[in-house]
Parts: sequence; structure tokens; C-alpha cells
Amino acid sequence: MTNGPGLSDFTMDNVSVTPDEEPKNENEVESKTGALRPTENSREAEEGMAEDTEDQLKKEPKETLENELGNDSSTKSKVVCEGESKELFKHVVSETSKVVPEETSNKGSGDNSDEDHERGDSKDEQKTKKAIVRVDQIFSRKEWKYIYVRTSRSSKKISGKYALVVRQVFNSREEYEETVVEIRGEALRDILATMIEGAESLRLNEKPALIEPRLLYHCAPKLRHWLEDEKTANMKDDSLIFDIKAALQLIEEDFSMEEASIKSLVTKGEITFETLWAIYPPNELAYTLDALSEPCVFRVVGHRIQKKLDGSVVFQISGRNIDSNGKSFGWAKIKFLEIPSFPGAKPIRDLIVFPLRFHDDSGPIRTELLCRGRRRLLLHKQGFYDYKGHALQEKELPNGDVYLEKFNSHGRVIVDHAVFAQINANSSLVPKIDHALFEGQLTDDQLITLPSMLYGFSLGDKVWGGFAVSRIGEIIWNHSIWDSLVLPGPQKQVIKALVKNHVTRSSNFDDFVQDKGKGLIGLFSGPPGVGKTLTAEAVAEIVERPLYVLSSGELGDEPHKIDETLKGILELTHTWNAVLLLDEADVFMTRRSGTDITHNAIVSIFLRQLEYYQGILILTTNRVEAIDDAFQSRIHFCYSYTELTPLSRKSIWLRFLEKAKASGLALDIPSGGIDELSHMNLNGRQIKNIMKISESIAIEEQQTLTAGGIKIVAETLQSFNSTSP
Repeated sequence: MTNGPGLSDFTMDNVSVTPDEEPKNENEVESKTGALRPTENSREAEEGMAEDTEDQLKKEPKETLENELGNDSSTKSKVVCEGESKELFKHVVSETSKVVPEETSNKGSGDNSDEDHERGDSKDEQKTKKAIVRVDQIFSRKEWKYIYVRTSRSSKKISGKYALVVRQVFNSREEYEETVVEIRGEALRDILATMIEGAESLRLNEKPALIEPRLLYHCAPKLRHWLEDEKTANMKDDSLIFDIKAALQLIEEDFSMEEASIKSLVTKGEITFETLWAIYPPNELAYTLDALSEPCVFRVVGHRIQKKLDGSVVFQISGRNIDSNGKSFGWAKIKFLEIPSFPGAKPIRDLIVFPLRFHDDSGPIRTELLCRGRRRLLLHKQGFYDYKGHALQEKELPNGDVYLEKFNSHGRVIVDHAVFAQINANSSLVPKIDHALFEGQLTDDQLITLPSMLYGFSLGDKVWGGFAVSRIGEIIWNHSIWDSLVLPGPQKQVIKALVKNHVTRSSNFDDFVQDKGKGLIGLFSGPPGVGKTLTAEAVAEIVERPLYVLSSGELGDEPHKIDETLKGILELTHTWNAVLLLDEADVFMTRRSGTDITHNAIVSIFLRQLEYYQGILILTTNRVEAIDDAFQSRIHFCYSYTELTPLSRKSIWLRFLEKAKASGLALDIPSGGIDELSHMNLNGRQIKNIMKISESIAIEEQQTLTAGGIKIVAETLQSFNSTSP
């Protein structure tokens, strides 16, 4: 059987605990570096233990250890009886410490009698109460259950009640699993629960209450303060004082040597892999950089050393932060972070995650995160924003595994936590709120844990993801784009009036059927590059709403799939008050026939969906003459674009040249040069691409943009188009 790892020690300040001296068996060895680890001498003693077990048990009463530990029925443990397997005793070597507090003998006869009764500690019981007992929890093959055996061969029989029971747990294969401390006093249990509230491995609600030794170690400073306060209280609780002293004694016995080493390392700003646990107490604010290289802080709730499948060893840290999933707001678990194992000592600030208190600029960092947290509170509800820079999306591998990947998002995004969580219910980006809070009452220490990202949808990239708060900005609406449209004045005025009225009206008008006829549907027809898409963009700008561009290919070609996808997108754009542009809608609008059942079903589905849509929908087509007659009654405005004339092309060229000049680019283009460009047979989309390429070349070569340079690019593109199949 393998014994558990030795615990180390802790320095006790201003604490006096007087143990009852007991005679030690000559084979017993006291271990100050770890009371749970046997020495070589103790291993020799084990060999003789199994041989004299039967004789020893005949001489001693067959009294159960559960009675010796205070008749705690929840313990469900027994002393090993006569005939038990010798192997059960081969690990049992240690010392049982017994302590009687100084205050017990001086306690008054009448004070706190009610409290004593509630705790089950009578006057006589308090006089015989012991501080600590150490036991091993092992599996008995004879009784086919877990039992306790003493980790001691003390010549004295253990009797009475104990404040703490240090339990080494072994599995059925006699392999060491863990060491836990049973907390017998309810008052001490309640105090510890407040000190380490939220710790991942907290088991104080179990019966008996359990705590890991290292968690108890982290409570030492607060326990000392509590002890001093309790000693000077008017109505001091002697039983609680006794239990706190017992806890501090255990910490000193098991951690004093290791604590001295830790202090020496931390003073130099260093730590070893083996002692990482010491700088991550429960609720410690830890600092790291997230997947977008943004600073973030979270509260530590637990950690463990984990061996991975590839054989590497890591220190895993789990934590919590404040977040929102659109429905609830509060504490959420974050994915654990890992520190790979390293040899020797390492600067704490070189760790990929380290306590915020060790950061050189912890003060400015706190201020920065506090400002970001407050701004995130303002933005986390549904909103429409401008965004520039990296964002984060979740992608799936062929085997089903998911991972997070950066992508460049330049354009506009919709922040919407509720819809994000609804559509991406299984995404790792969706926070799982386990403790709701009221967002208006957050403390500064809670605000700084708010994540660096908001969750939503990139309209330009058609991607759901996380977007850095620091890169989100307000939208500057371009109202002048409407004036630049190459449309006849009357048509422009009618379209503008219709869309403006639709977004501002109270919508008193309704169809005879509820929720029918509340949408505004427009149709733009004409050849490619004449301004259909630009007009839709201009409509969205003048009403200051998102533009969701949908191509017919995204909907598929199967009727049931089209119905499901289109319904979802129409609901989404209505929720966001977006303008929906369905580009190249010919496949959904072409006249129905008596032979093509599938096409007829698609057209019918599309017509039905349009009737119930309540937002602004703009359709574009190249075949207006082939549209089904049923669409005529459902379209509120339309415009047919013709091929661009030299005059309309000149207007487009001038608009792009003015935009280039406003950006700071040097131009040398006389009016004759513009006229020459206007007579080139180009559509609006081609002009846009030519200008984009020409500007890039001029900037790269640090040259003035000229009509000649633009013409070279245009002729190159025309040559490519003429040779393309």
C-alpha cells in the first residue's frame, strides 16, 4: 500500500496549544515534515504490526473507532476486528495528538450552557475532548466496505471526542487517493465556509464536514484574527476557541517547513511548480491574457495537478467571473487555464496566469479593467456597433471537437447575448451562470472580472463570435450616400419617404389577418453593377439600421430547408430591426409552371413568408420579366435600373475620387481625364474595384493618383474580363 504524500508545515504566531504527553511506543516515529508520511523506522514497525495484531486485539476491547471519534453515526466506520487481513495494517504508522485547551478548566459553571447542549459538548465532554486524531480510510475485503483504522500504534487507547480527524483515503486497490480533514465543530465549520466561500473543492456541507488540508492552510491568517477576537469577546465560546486552536495546530504540524520555503521564494518573486498551489488561495484575483490578447482577471476557485494523455504534467486553474448570457447575469465558470510543469524556481510574473497582486502595474491594470467592466455593462444588451480588429469564433473539427479561432472583422457587428445563446446553445463562448446577481449592485472587485468580449454577429463576415470591448465603437452613419445614388429625383423621394415612414410609424394599419401586411418590400431589377445593392445600403443608412445581406445560395434548393432557414433569418432580422437584402432572388420569384413541383413549392413558401414579415425587405433580380404574378400585390416599391450612361458613370467616378481625396491621397486628375474614364464601358461595381486597386498602388509607391494610372488598371481588368470564359 502506498502512503499519501507528506504535508508540510505552517508557522504559528501567538497561539498556545498544550498537548497531553503520552508515552510513545518504541517503534513510533514523529514526522514534523508530514505527519502522513512514514519514515524508514516506521516501515520496520509495520512488519511486526501484522504479526501481533491478533494478540493485541485479544487484549484490547473490541471498541469501534466510530465510538472513539464521538459516536458520529454519519462516519460509518469500524475498528478492524480479530482475524482482519494483515495487509490492512501495513500502512498504519503515525502519532495521535491530544490537546486540552487552557480555557476549558477555567470555564464558568453557568455560561453558554445552551450553546454547549446544541453543540453536543457537555462540561465533562469538553474536559475530555481531544484536538486531532489521524486515521486511514481503507477498504476491508472481509466486510466489503470502507473502514477507519488508526494511523497510530499508540500504547493508549483512543477515547473521547475530537475536534479534527485527519483522514488518509485509500481505494480498494490500497492506493492512496487523498487526505481530508473532518471538521467536527459546527461553529468552526461555519467560520471556514465564510472564509473560503466559492472554493471548488469545498465539502463543508457534507456529513461529516470535510476540507482539504491546503484549503485549511489558506485560512490560517483569518483563523488567527478570529481566535484573538473570540478570546476578548464578552461571551466567548470556549469550544470554538478550542477548535480554532486545533486547526492552527494541524496547520503548524503539517505546513511549517514548506511555508518557510514558500515565503523565501515569494519574497524573491519566484515560485516552483510544486508550490504553485500556495499563491492561488480561493477567491484570489488572477491575471492573464485571453484568446484576443486582452487583459482579464478572474477569481480562483480551485486547482489541481493533471497528467495529460501525452504524458505532460500541468497545473490546472479553474475560476469564475461575472458574465451575462442574455437572460441572467452573475457568476459563471470559465474554462480552466493550464501552467505547464517547469523545473526549479520561476519568476511569478512569467507564468501565463498569476495573481494580480504580483503584477508590476496592478494599480493601473485594476483601473483599466474597472473602466472596461463599466463600459461592458452598458453594451452587453442588444446593440449595433462598428468594429475593427480581431474577433473570436468557434470552429469544429471533422471529429466533432471544437476550438476557438481568431478572424479579422472589419465592419459592423450586432451585440446580442440572448440571441447568441439561443442559436449557439452548445458554444463554449456562452457563459453558464450558476449564481445570479443584480448588475446594478456589483462591487469594483466584481466589475474587474467582467470578460473582455461581447457576444454577437458580424454582418460583413456572417460569423457569430466574441468581440473585444476595446475595439467596439459607435457607428458614424453616412447619410450623404443617399444623395450620391444615380436615381431620378421623384423615385428617390418616394423610396425615402416610404422607408422613413415605416420605421417611425406606430403601425396602426394591419391586414384583416393579424400580423399580416406589416412589412415593407421593395424590388430593384437590372443588370449587375448598376446600383441595386448600393441603393439597399443607402436605405439602411438613412434609417440607421443594420443591413443583413442574404444570397439565394445560402438558402439551399430543397423546399423544407428553404422554409426553415428563411423563417429563421426573417425572425432574426425582425428582432434586430434590420433591413434585409435578398440578392439574386430570381429562383424564388420566377413564374410557377404546371410541371416543376419543386420550384412551385419554393415560390409558394417564399410568398407565404413575405406575407408575415414585418421588417424592410429589398429584393434584387436580373429577370424582372419572369417574376410570378403573385408578387405584384406584395411589393410596395420598385425600380428598374438600366445600363449606366457616360453621365451616370461620371457621377460615380466623381464620388469615389472625392472619397479618395478626403482620405488624404494626392490626386492629379483634370476634368478631361474624368470624361475619358466615364466613356469606358464599366458598371458601378467595376468602377469601385478599379478605384480600390488604384488607391492601393498609389499608396504603396507613394505616388499621386492620376487618370493615366487609373486607366491602366481599368484596361487590365477589362482585358482579364474579355479573356475569361
